[in-house]
Amino acid sequence: MVNSWWRRSARALAIALLLSFAAPALAADDAADEVGYQFSTDWTGPHTAVWLRHLARFMKKPDIHGLEIGCFEGRSSIWFMERIATHESSTMSCIDVFTDAIEARFDNNIEVAGFSDRMKKHKGYSQDVLRKLDYASFDFIYIDGCHLASCVLTDAVLAWDLLKPGGMIIFDDYVWALEKAKTQRPKVAIDAFMTVYANHIRVRERGYQVIIEKLAPRSDRELVGKPVVHSEEWEKDYEKKKKD
Repeated sequence: MVNSWWRRSARALAIALLLSFAAPALAADDAADEVGYQFSTDWTGPHTAVWLRHLARFMKKPDIHGLEIGCFEGRSSIWFMERIATHESSTMSCIDVFTDAIEARFDNNIEVAGFSDRMKKHKGYSQDVLRKLDYASFDFIYIDGCHLASCVLTDAVLAWDLLKPGGMIIFDDYVWALEKAKTQRPKVAIDAFMTVYANHIRVRERGYQVIIEKLAPRSDRELVGKPVVHSEEWEKDYEKKKKD
């Protein structure tokens, strides 16, 4: 009888403790609903401490511009504007293919947050949109779009020239779905990018996410290169023949 009473008491205590820990989360969700946000999930919260550590240099500064590839309902976009690109002259640019329902939630959430005037939304495939954006115009770029290795690598290479020297690229899901074939997940693409650009980057974080810093501006010589089959003698001879 005593054992039964203790079991019931322990069970009641466990439930009370569980509810006490759950209450703040429920209250936060209720508060979000009250102010009009429409979020179905939170993939932002687990990463914010890492983001703050590496993006703190941009906080409260004017003319800070962020780019996000794969913005879903806008939760991370709003976080970046609330914590990093906070100045009235700063902006976020977001790229997503969007469904009608997701776009409606994104637009609603950005409006509720009060950032519609500083948010630049691009609806379309990142591989198309990135080619239309300005060189060296972003301070940080978050890559979290299509997770196929080919998509991630293309996004990274196209985003590279859009990033300012000293800027940061954040790759999400570095170790996501390791049971999948290499071509079906981001890791092999991120590894390839870090290998090829090793002389131009500093790896700041390598965990579930990878964060790299761009060390220097683009070098025209490295971008174009010198034709290795054309020696100086060949070029002189060619120029001489042209004159003759």
